Amino acid sequence: MTTEPPPTARRTVEVVAFLALPCSEPGGAATKTEPIPLPEGCAGRPFTLCCGSPALSVEAADPAPAEEGGDGGDRHPAGAALRRAAALKALVRQRRLEALAPFGTVLPAAPGTPPPDDLAAFARANAPALAAAFERLCGHAQFQVLVAWDAPRAARRFAAAPELSGLPRRPHRAAREAAVAALARRLGDGIANRLAATATDAIRLPDTEGGLANLVLLVDDTERVALEATLEEIDALWKEGLRIRLVGPSPALSFARAQLETVGPDDLADAARRLGADPGLPVAPAAIAGLRRRALAATGGPDAPLPAEIDRAATLLAACARLERAPAAPGEAVLLSLARDGLPMAAGRADLACAIAEVA
Repeated sequence: MTTEPPPTARRTVEVVAFLALPCSEPGGAATKTEPIPLPEGCAGRPFTLCCGSPALSVEAADPAPAEEGGDGGDRHPAGAALRRAAALKALVRQRRLEALAPFGTVLPAAPGTPPPDDLAAFARANAPALAAAFERLCGHAQFQVLVAWDAPRAARRFAAAPELSGLPRRPHRAAREAAVAALARRLGDGIANRLAATATDAIRLPDTEGGLANLVLLVDDTERVALEATLEEIDALWKEGLRIRLVGPSPALSFARAQLETVGPDDLADAARRLGADPGLPVAPAAIAGLRRRALAATGGPDAPLPAEIDRAATLLAACARLERAPAAPGEAVLLSLARDGLPMAAGRADLACAIAEVA
């Protein structure tokens, strides 16, 4: 296992992901695990989770265009070159994440995330957030499903659908297009809900042209058969007119993306002020939950902090409490937060099949 970060070659080293490794024996530490082949260009720094399981901070230098097919010289305009470089970095990052997936539970990091200087202190300060993220992602993978149709032929195929059955024999073009659009919305909603029912979490993305549904799914390994069966059910609606694209499995980049924030004494003092605590001392862990509840109950005034600000303040004070000290200088401590790409879809299983079947 490589433990030194790769040379930067005048580029910034960033975190690719945090990787929780399977613990082969109770109380096993990261130093006892077998070496794993990290993706090319990556290095791993071991640390131990609060449950005693080994983990790695997987780090790499920001990829340069020369790493994949050359830099293109001066053939591309500046804007095109920048877009090409951004696409390349995203591709390299995705390949690295996918290469890590067989070795454990991958918690992806947001692009540009700097590695914490003191990895052990980072893990201790953010122990609950790390544990919750790994527990949620363990045994799961991300899939993207895109379903599109042949819109010009849809009116004939689904002529019996409620949106189309009431049209005159020769409807105006605008009326027919409006009816087909209404059918697309209903069919797309039914497909999206049915797919979401196979997942632990789901995000619906904007549809592409001719699209019915575009979803990102967080799927438990035990539900992959259900996902495949649902895709077959959708395909059976109109085999010659539907196009279904499945991308995955891949790490859950859309559902839990680690972001690190450096904090210092001023941040701690501000957090204490928001919770009504003594800004000069680390707050006792047992007192933080009560301070948070009291601050949330007092929100509503023009100068009152927002609930999100109160939650962040409580998280920061709790992190310092686990370290048993306050940060001594700006940027010494690093706070973990998790980002996602959208709001979760709410879907029940009871009435989902008919949402698709009733337009068949």
